[in-house]
Amino acid sequence: MPRTKNTIFAVLHRIMCSKAKPTETSQEGASTPPCDKFVVPPRKRGDLVKVAQKMLWVLFTFFYINLMDATALANQHDTSEDDLSQNEIKTVLDSDPYISARAAGMGGALSTLADGVHAPFYNPAGIGGLHWEKTKPPIIRQFHFPYLGAGANENAVSLNKEFKKTDGSAEKTVGQSIIDAYSGKRQYARASGMFSFVLSRFTILQSSDIQFAAFRKSENNQTPLTPEESTINAKYRSNSSTGAGLSVTDPKGTFYLGVFSAYSQRKVFSGDFSYDQLVRREDRQADISTKMKHYSGVSTNVGMLWLLGQYGRPSLAVVSKNVGKSFYHLKNIDADTAAEDKTIVENDDLTIGFSVSPHIGKSGAFNFIVEGHHLTDKEVSLNKKFRTAMEFNFGGFGSEATLGIRTGYNLAGISGGLNLNLDLIQFEIASQAEDIGIGNRHVVERRNVGVFSVNVLYE
Repeated sequence: MPRTKNTIFAVLHRIMCSKAKPTETSQEGASTPPCDKFVVPPRKRGDLVKVAQKMLWVLFTFFYINLMDATALANQHDTSEDDLSQNEIKTVLDSDPYISARAAGMGGALSTLADGVHAPFYNPAGIGGLHWEKTKPPIIRQFHFPYLGAGANENAVSLNKEFKKTDGSAEKTVGQSIIDAYSGKRQYARASGMFSFVLSRFTILQSSDIQFAAFRKSENNQTPLTPEESTINAKYRSNSSTGAGLSVTDPKGTFYLGVFSAYSQRKVFSGDFSYDQLVRREDRQADISTKMKHYSGVSTNVGMLWLLGQYGRPSLAVVSKNVGKSFYHLKNIDADTAAEDKTIVENDDLTIGFSVSPHIGKSGAFNFIVEGHHLTDKEVSLNKKFRTAMEFNFGGFGSEATLGIRTGYNLAGISGGLNLNLDLIQFEIASQAEDIGIGNRHVVERRNVGVFSVNVLYE
């Protein structure tokens, strides 16, 4: 593949240049291989690199101690999902504007490695790519159209299979028994579509995303219940965003700064349904249309990435999402609108990450990252703020690698994913463990996602 060959040639070129240092036995006028300005100078263990290595062990030790202590504290208060009252189990919708299988496979830890379509949300400093090899990238880098993603949790997949097998959507009695069997288990489904265009270090992105989550409520949390006692709480959000962003870097490619802003229009619904209302399409559509709220607003993300050295490529990232808070104002306000429904406020979200990315052979890399997120959110317990991930890249770096193998860990458990990039088309799958409990509550949910994308400007 052209990109893989270019990567190999760039690596060989760097090796030739590193061997071209003059020695005491070198003759005057001896020729050396040409080294242009895009090639990384020979790697040395300088003082800065030694400091970066020490920082890695300090951050890793800090992460490990806090995670173990926080986990022990959480286990003292954790209860199973069945033990929680239905009012305490929230149908949490993802905050990211579109599906990222790479982030899902790494448990969300992506701040120092985000590039391609992942950069605008996870770290705008990576807009235009992270050119560790210093080969000059093309001016027009990417044009993803389409970029399609879908996801669901295990409960939703199982419930859908049962409905199809027993024709539950048409038969009320059978459908009710299925709802009883899944009492208290949260249902979640999602679909995303997007196109993005990258010109040098400037990007334009338009995305559409739909999420739906539901669980059955009951005051006594007992089964079986009569149809009259069965109430399902449902939340729906569709989000359409148009945004633009850019990043800048120094000539040596060691320090990156980026910003991305998007204007979003949201349709939000939250309410309770009886089983009959959910099954009958006409009733469901009528209820949703009358309670649907329309919001619009602007959000801004900024990010920084610092490559601390060349040996092992230690990197430090700082990302702030929803800078200065993001406000989404209700469009269809009437006399009955409650004050708390007029504006949706999303607070600042600070993320700090540290990673190392040593080479694997001539055209691969191993990425290891430790990250803290939601650092300014006091409502998120400490044990949920830390996560770590690993990624093996072959035939390139990051999202442009021909093959990517990913895994991540947080309090909810282990996540994993795969990436296959065939230049023109790309396939990604991931399974993510996520903790949706409130405060110190530990409620684990597993979500499975898949992404298919076409980069019409592949090299």
